Amino acid sequence: MEKATLKAIINAFHSASSDPARWHISHVSLKATNIIVIIEACDGHIMSKMEVVDQDLAKEIGERNFAVSRESLLGLKAILKAAKTYPIVPHRLENGRLIVGSNELSGLEIAVRCDEIKFPDFDQLWPAKQGTKLVSIDSDLLAKLVKALDSDELKSGGITLEVIDELSPIVIKRGENRGIIMPMRI
Repeated sequence: MEKATLKAIINAFHSASSDPARWHISHVSLKATNIIVIIEACDGHIMSKMEVVDQDLAKEIGERNFAVSRESLLGLKAILKAAKTYPIVPHRLENGRLIVGSNELSGLEIAVRCDEIKFPDFDQLWPAKQGTKLVSIDSDLLAKLVKALDSDELKSGGITLEVIDELSPIVIKRGENRGIIMPMRI
């Protein structure tokens, strides 16, 4: 397994549910096409999909879907840390389970089960591109601005983005607080 794949799996947990009552979306989904490993996660409000080129893992996964449980997250982080000087992370398929890591590498082996969990269909949920404009913003600047707009009564909740066109400043609203961010050229 490529280290980039393991990093993407770990990062996907930011958009997976942490609520044990929502077990069907509390894991990260792995599937493959050709040489691409597709990593998806959803918490009911946000959904992420990453595609990583990992020919060996994609070949082993094949047509199966794998579910990476939240319980394995700490172990996966330890395996990634132990593999910092290795180009790839050891893995093998064993009895329908994907074993990540090795005793020689970190003393850890994490089993990822092949599952029939129905996961939300990312392609079906993705909005159609009818009359849309493509606008790019720097995520670090957006995070910085959202933090600047925080107040005691706004420690949680959403933000509103007002996009006029691809070259105009984007208005960010958080409650009554407002800011702007300049779009990036694509």
